[in-house]
Amino acid sequence: MTSSAEYAQRTAPPGAAPQVPPPRAGEPATTAFAPTASGVPLALAGFGFSLTILSLANTGVVDQRTATMFVPVAMGTGALAMLVGGIWEFRGNNLFGATFCSAYACFLFTTALIVQFYAPMITDTAGAANFGRMFGAYLIVWALFTAMLAVGARVVNAPAFTAFVLLVVVYVLLGLANLVGSAATATALTKAGGWVGLLDSFVAFYLCSAIVLNDVSGRGLLPIWPARRAARSA
Repeated sequence: MTSSAEYAQRTAPPGAAPQVPPPRAGEPATTAFAPTASGVPLALAGFGFSLTILSLANTGVVDQRTATMFVPVAMGTGALAMLVGGIWEFRGNNLFGATFCSAYACFLFTTALIVQFYAPMITDTAGAANFGRMFGAYLIVWALFTAMLAVGARVVNAPAFTAFVLLVVVYVLLGLANLVGSAATATALTKAGGWVGLLDSFVAFYLCSAIVLNDVSGRGLLPIWPARRAARSA
């Protein structure tokens, strides 16, 4: 006697994913899709490139007038890479990876739009000081969101946790730089945020390299120090 699930699989059109019976209570959900590669390394690479370009200008290592190069890099490299990586992580059933990749894709895209198109309009309408306060508040909100993700990254691995913690510091420093009234203090905070940003970029590139090289070599070329909880569940 043929079950309904077998009949559905047999009558599915060519190329369609076979139908999977719904899980029983307490059982994890399953999919009929083949395993896929992780989208996290691509997202980390895009994030690292974007943050490096911005941080080089913020530190003063390069002329700060070149900071607008962040806009095309953020949109064409950072946001695109993180969005593709996030979508792929949703496909791979990795909620944490999908959430942070997609969220920061939105951040990079939105921030590039603000800097390139909306900052002059808002400044003309509300004044430079009010725009600075609003932009600073925007960064502080992202700091709070990133702090939540840092808590989750504790059960992933050490580089992931470090990257999120450093990013919280970057958001706070740059947010305060836009909120304070003193130009000297704002400059000092911006430079500090730039140096922390460069360190965060290095951590992101390290984790990206570790995931890719460890996978392609089949051994642990670069350690990532997985959390004990993650190691037990692996």
